Amino acid sequence: MSIDISWYEFEGPYEYTEDLKDESGVYVVLNLTDDSVIDVGQSDEVRSQVEYHDRKDCWSRYASKGVVYAAFYSDDDTEMTAIEETIRDSYNPPCGDR
Repeated sequence: MSIDISWYEFEGPYEYTEDLKDESGVYVVLNLTDDSVIDVGQSDEVRSQVEYHDRKDCWSRYASKGVVYAAFYSDDDTEMTAIEETIRDSYNPPCGDR
């Protein structure tokens, strides 16, 4: 299963964090009902980061029916930063302003 976000092919979207890998990459949090981008970030451990994220309350405010998750796995910090910035610029997610 995959979803294209800003010309990048992400794995997902997944309803459960258990479907995410605990690997390095970029994650996107999407509204369950319309796939709008709520948040984006990068981590060395995507699943753990999403499961214990400090912005979960913000996600709930913007997705009352729930969220789904997508991930682009990479160990290239430059690539991950570029992907995160592209998604932030394209979608202006309401959570996690940088």
